[in-house]
Amino acid sequence: MTSFTALTIDACRPWLGFAVTDRSHVRVGTLRSLWAREGTGQVQFFGVQTAGSAARDLLVPAEGVEVDAGRRRIRLPYARARVLEAPAYAACAELTPERKGEIYLHYDVQAALRPQREMLSH
Repeated sequence: MTSFTALTIDACRPWLGFAVTDRSHVRVGTLRSLWAREGTGQVQFFGVQTAGSAARDLLVPAEGVEVDAGRRRIRLPYARARVLEAPAYAACAELTPERKGEIYLHYDVQAALRPQREMLSH
């Protein structure tokens, strides 16, 4: 398993389309997009497209997320229910500081981990 936060957008692009599971390995959706920290290019957020007739695109912080490239799976450190209650987003949206704060708050990510500047990348 590899940590998302240790990798850049370019290193993670091949993982777009991988299955995304919760901490118990229950399917949540598919990796659809990546956001990077400005200046470093390291992955900060990623977008998960949920499955089913009510499909939505949800944002998840990269902290604690693991990828198993051999199995084409990404594992979240959260329960499926929490992810499905996360703020939805438009795939090409820019994230305002307020929006980023909302996402971090939803997942209880510590303020010390919150970077101050990011950029969108697909």
